[in-house]
Amino acid sequence: MLPTLISEDDKRPRFEYYSANSPTLRTVSVDQTPFTIGRGEENNLQISSTGVSRVHAELKRAAGGYLLRDLGSTNGTSVNGRAVSESILQDGDAVRIAEVELTFVCSSLGRLQRMATQPLAIQQPANREGQDRGPSTVQRSLNEALLWLTIPIRRAVIADLQFGAPVASIASIDAMLASTLQAAQACRPCSASERLQDLAWLVAVEESDLAAECGVTLLRLEQSSRLSADAVIAFQQAQAASSERLGVHLPWEWVTGVANGLAICTKLKSVGAVLSLEGFSGGAQCVEELDACPPDYVVLAPEVVRDVTSQRRRWQRLEITQASCEAAGIRTVLPSGIAAADETTCHALGIGLGVGSHRPANKSSLPAVAARS
Repeated sequence: MLPTLISEDDKRPRFEYYSANSPTLRTVSVDQTPFTIGRGEENNLQISSTGVSRVHAELKRAAGGYLLRDLGSTNGTSVNGRAVSESILQDGDAVRIAEVELTFVCSSLGRLQRMATQPLAIQQPANREGQDRGPSTVQRSLNEALLWLTIPIRRAVIADLQFGAPVASIASIDAMLASTLQAAQACRPCSASERLQDLAWLVAVEESDLAAECGVTLLRLEQSSRLSADAVIAFQQAQAASSERLGVHLPWEWVTGVANGLAICTKLKSVGAVLSLEGFSGGAQCVEELDACPPDYVVLAPEVVRDVTSQRRRWQRLEITQASCEAAGIRTVLPSGIAAADETTCHALGIGLGVGSHRPANKSSLPAVAARS
């Protein structure tokens, strides 16, 4: 069954989306319910992708409006970045099926109004390197790192796009060891992983003091389980050992996805931490959810700014998000590796900071830090 394409002035319920590798906005009307979405030709909206089930989801009329239901699909359905089995759709909701993002439209609200509450994309799956290792292997790797104090720290610089001056430095554990920490969290709570995370912050602080590269060092939190009162204590220990201004850098999704995540971030700020969130893919409503604890920086997710030059809807969404961040006193930061044209467009919207490439890991062996801790 072929979808019905309609004009932008038509106010019938509809889905709007961009086809893969196409800057053209497609609009498909919901002329009848149930309205099915899937890979098969029999669907009202066919999505040709191996990640989409043959009959993936359906939309029905309900007392509250329109009910979207996942039909037991393999890869699931999400609304506004959250996986759902069923959900009443509101005007402007973002529905994600495989790699396709659909915007549900069911009123005469202007496009800019609709986009103000719509997240842009789902976070990409975390790097699962090392996740299949057994608990004993993970524990041994962590113990060896602690025994020899071989904690490789890599850094990324947040710099002014116009002048190139560094504003802050993000210090994180090198990817391979970070994946070991994540594997430890997946296996079971592990005191060695907690100790390694805390020690890594002290190593990063000592390196920052020696280098004195920029005013703020942002210490990346590698485990969501450590977003707790323990993180506040560990930060205060690092703070006491440093002469530089420090902050904490963590994924945006943890702030609302981890129990008491927002409260812990509030506590971190209360003890003087600069707060930086990475992978931000939300809209204006998501910015408002951070009102109780507005971060100092949000590093945008790559998919937020990818092709922003050629896709007008994406440009409009980013414009609204940027305006909301400015109003809240939050500085938006471009991720590394974006196209030059997209960087220019984002800069024109008022985004003046960007993340530089990671420097090669510096495998530190700092007995002084161990002694001090």
